[in-house]
Amino acid sequence: MTSLLIATFSLVPTMRGLYLLAFVMMTAKFLIMNAMVVEPAQGIARMEATRHQSLFTIMRGSKGVLRQILAAPETLVTGGLMVIVSIATTINTTFWAVMVTEKLQVAPQYLSLFYVVRAVTMLSFYFLVMPRLRSLDARKPMVFGFAGLIASWTLLISIPPQSYGLLLLAVVLEGCSVPATNTLLDKLVATTVAPEERARIMALLYLAVLVCTSPFGWIAGQVSEINRSLPFVLNIGLFTLGAALAYVASRRAALTPIEEIAQ
Repeated sequence: MTSLLIATFSLVPTMRGLYLLAFVMMTAKFLIMNAMVVEPAQGIARMEATRHQSLFTIMRGSKGVLRQILAAPETLVTGGLMVIVSIATTINTTFWAVMVTEKLQVAPQYLSLFYVVRAVTMLSFYFLVMPRLRSLDARKPMVFGFAGLIASWTLLISIPPQSYGLLLLAVVLEGCSVPATNTLLDKLVATTVAPEERARIMALLYLAVLVCTSPFGWIAGQVSEINRSLPFVLNIGLFTLGAALAYVASRRAALTPIEEIAQ
């Protein structure tokens, strides 16, 4: 759709229209959510507890929250997975088109087709497969999701130029793997973070994600100048680490009840 709009109206008017559409849609989202969403019980309790405290007093409590994060291995693993997914997403979003057009020599006008295939694959996976994974521990499917992304990007950097069929296969494989990592990561965050301090813990985790992710745009840009495949080699390494973290966390979660019984 975007490519058709650019072909009809040129780039600048199309971007102005897209930004206007984004403004309207996001504003509508804010208004609808504000009207329909209610504050959870934990949020109400937190507001009551801090009703007579100043902003700086509340912020000083972040030290205790940080200590709580450092003392919780499950939360640390979740934070590590969040950082890995964020870095890899940044690299993929920035350099996928560069890799495909320059190294694989795919014509720019065909890029939108691959984006559509990836989006359709992801939506199909969300609706057809993800509901079947609700009852499973999030870490186990995440291992397979990371493995699928590793396979997808290994294929991406290995295929010869203008191999449209293999590129399509890599895109479909990526589209099947992303929901198993991103969506289940959200579930993992919800189940491993202490509910009584979830808001402040999540704020610190997202701050850590932002700090850790920021340099990798520059790092990936530098290695991309050397070889267009290197940013994806970096992603493969990151997702190998992510798969290892998810596997170890899964094993730990499986052994915890046994250890508690033994004690």
